[in-house]
Amino acid sequence: MKPHRRAVLDAGLIGRKHLQTIAAMPDVTQLVAVVDPHLSPDDARTFTAPLFDDLVHMLDAVQPEAVIVATSNALHAQQALVCCQRGIHVLLEKPVTVSLEEAQQVVAAIHQTGVKTLAGHHRRYLAAVRQGRDQIVQGALGQLVVASVVWANRKPDDDYKVPWRTHAGGGPLLINAIHKVDMLRFLCGEIHSVTGVKSQAVRGIEVEDTAAAILEFDNHFIVTLTCADAGLSP
Repeated sequence: MKPHRRAVLDAGLIGRKHLQTIAAMPDVTQLVAVVDPHLSPDDARTFTAPLFDDLVHMLDAVQPEAVIVATSNALHAQQALVCCQRGIHVLLEKPVTVSLEEAQQVVAAIHQTGVKTLAGHHRRYLAAVRQGRDQIVQGALGQLVVASVVWANRKPDDDYKVPWRTHAGGGPLLINAIHKVDMLRFLCGEIHSVTGVKSQAVRGIEVEDTAAAILEFDNHFIVTLTCADAGLSP
C-alpha cells in the first residue's frame, strides 16, 4: 500500500504529537509538508518535509491527500473550508470551530464536496471506552438515568499570555470540556437540549473561566457538567 500523503498545519503542542505519530507509521502515512509561519529555519530542520508559512501556498506546491488542522481554534473553520474546496481530506482538531454558525458552514461544505473528515476526539477510540459503550448499549449497566461530570484544573496564568486563548473559543469549554461532551455523546447518545451559565469572574477576560450546564439526551438521560480552569480539581 502506498503511504498516505499528509500535511500538518501548526507545529505546536498538538501538531507535534501528530508529527510524531506520522513519523512512527512510515508504511501507512508520509509527511509531505508542515505549515507554521512562526517557526524558524532551525526548527524546520527537525522535519523530514518542507516548511511553509501559508496554507494555500502549501496546497499549490505539494497537493497533499489529507491535512491535519492543529492550529489555534479560531482558524479551524477557514482552513477546513479551504481544504474542502480543493477536495482534500481533513482531520480537524477539536473544537471543530468556535461557533455554531461556523460549524454549520463546515458541515455543509463536507456534504457538498464529499471529503472525508474526522474530529480530533481520540479518546472514543480507546479500547476501554469502546468496551464501556458496548456494555451501555447492551444494557449491562441498566437504564441510564443521571450523571455528574466535573472537569476542574488550575491552569497557570502563563497559559493566557497566548493571545488566541483569551478570545472566543479559547476557554476551557472548547479546549477541555469538549472532550467530556464528546465522550458523553459517544457513550450515551445524542444531546437533545442544553441549558448553561458561564463566568469570567476570576480572570476577567473574554473567555469563561467557569461554566456549568445541564444536558438532556434524546433518551431522557440527564447530565450535569461543571467546568473550571481557575480552581483545583476535587
